[in-house]
Amino acid sequence: MRRLPVAIVSAAFLCAPSTRAAAPLSLTEGRISLQVSADTGTILSLADVASGITLAAPPELAESFRLALQIPDQPPATIIGKDQPLALHASEAGSVKLEWGPRLRDTSCAEHDLTVRMAITAADGRLAFTLHVDNRSAGKLTEARYPMLGGLTGLKAPGKACDASLWVPTSTPTEKSVTLPFGEVEYGYPGQMNMAFACIRGGSADRSLYFASEDPIARYKVYRFSEIGRASCRERVLYTV
Repeated sequence: MRRLPVAIVSAAFLCAPSTRAAAPLSLTEGRISLQVSADTGTILSLADVASGITLAAPPELAESFRLALQIPDQPPATIIGKDQPLALHASEAGSVKLEWGPRLRDTSCAEHDLTVRMAITAADGRLAFTLHVDNRSAGKLTEARYPMLGGLTGLKAPGKACDASLWVPTSTPTEKSVTLPFGEVEYGYPGQMNMAFACIRGGSADRSLYFASEDPIARYKVYRFSEIGRASCRERVLYTV
């Protein structure tokens, strides 16, 4: 089975109003093509050029990162990447660099003194994502979710029904059909998982989407797969973080 490799990490989404978008940023490595919004930095699509398979959420549900900020004597604050305008972006040979900040709004519209930088690098037939947060706020950063890729039920042969499955290396390997309704599952490493990777295998597509964490620092990691949407959007999308 051929691989459609990406280094990936979770999600939850709200609908954004429709606006005229700038031309997306593109990054291509071999047969893999990634598109990112030049307005908000959301991950719009991941395509396998040879097979014609494209994984994409509706633009209003596309995401990039999420942060959880614990502020003393206040409820936790959630900062959603797609709700922040990009401050800077740069495309170079084999990479895209994105920056948000220095003021980011949480879901209650409160502002926090934060800068987020994401780098996406294409090399050796894969995409690698890194995230850096400069936290100058009074809160403690307790969780960072990235990158967030939507439309996983699109891992199927063109014209075929989705027959993909999620595979996770737990003590007894876990396998779950990637069909809607899906709900939400998450797996931690170390702990539930024996190794820090997961994959979605598409039978009819003869492709596999591989997610791995190669973090050199020994931090706790969670792989989260969620069905996300809102009734007002009439969309349900399967995401990973």
